[in-house]
This record gives sequence, C-alpha cells and structure tokens, in this order.
Amino acid sequence: TDFDDDPLETLKRYKPRSLDELEKRTKFTKKEIQLIYQGFKQDFLICLSTLCRGSIEDRLRWVFTLYDTKKSGRITREDLHQIVCAVYSLLGTCSNPRYGDETTREHTANVFKKFDVGQGFITIQEFMNACLNDNTIIQSIDSLRSTV
Repeated sequence: TDFDDDPLETLKRYKPRSLDELEKRTKFTKKEIQLIYQGFKQDFLICLSTLCRGSIEDRLRWVFTLYDTKKSGRITREDLHQIVCAVYSLLGTCSNPRYGDETTREHTANVFKKFDVGQGFITIQEFMNACLNDNTIIQSIDSLRSTV
C-alpha cells in the first residue's frame, strides 16, 4: 500500500489512558476530558505548524503572545519580568548566573532597554523590529523551524 513506505506510519501510536481511568484520576468529567483533549489537539497542531513551518514573522508574533501575558497587545516590564522569572525557575540550579531577584530584575531591565522605545511598554511592531534586526535572535528563532 501507499502507507508502507511512509515513515510516519511506522511510528508507534500513543494510546491514551481510558476515559474512565482519566475520570477517576482527575476531577474532570468524561465530557470535560473530551473537550480539553479536542482543544489541546487543535491548539497543539496550530502551534506546531507555526513553529515548524511559519515565516519568521509568524514565529515572532507567536513568541510575542507568550510575553504578552495579559493579551493587551503590549508587553509591560511586569509581563517581561514574569517570563524571565519563569525561565530562570525552570533552569533551577543550572542557571548561570544563579537565579535570584537581582538577577531577574537586571535581565528584565536589559531586555526592556533593548526593545522599548521609551513609552514604558513594548508593542508588537517594536518587538518585531528589534528581533528582525538582531541576528542572534533570528538564528534562535530559526532553530525552531524543522520538519516533522
């Protein structure tokens, strides 16, 4: 058949736990689990498509939405600081310099100075311009591009 040569067809399929088991192990109903799973599958595919196959602008817009925690169309110093703290927290003891309030505030200030044009927040256009003019950022964003 046509699928015999398809490498994706040879991958093992993930078999999720039964709905009954998930319902017992969580505080969600079967209907809620189905809705969450359906939403996750759709959101995950859209995100993966953007990261793997989107243009550099598409991927930068996606990154901007991660930092725009209040979905206001702008990144405030507080938004940026929350993300910086979250990243350092994920790195734990592996972070260099070590994670601490002074480190995160300094990192936030340095990044904010680079992106903000003086109005106290970063717009999508300011973010895009700064990123598109920084080869290190472009290379980092391009590393997200891959084939599935």
